[in-house]
Amino acid sequence: MSFKVQCNSCGAVIRAPEAAAGKQAPCPKCKALILLPPKEPETPAVYATPRSKVPTVHAAEPEIPTVELAVPAVREIAGQLQQLKQLHRVHPSQTSGA
Repeated sequence: MSFKVQCNSCGAVIRAPEAAAGKQAPCPKCKALILLPPKEPETPAVYATPRSKVPTVHAAEPEIPTVELAVPAVREIAGQLQQLKQLHRVHPSQTSGA
């Protein structure tokens, strides 16, 4: 592929190959140096999609453990704590270090 460039000195329109983009070349007519523009990056075409055609994505609900699973363990620990408190009341001299 090639592109067109106009000489700033004499106004001649010149075809330059894409490989010469970003370089300097002499004008074939007046011999003045012409700065060839750099190659423009190709940008992909962006097309808008109507909202009615955009699929709706629903996130899955995270799995949350039920409270019923934790309650028996808490009750068991609370029961063990009560037993320890009762033992402490029965034998306070053994835990005081005296």
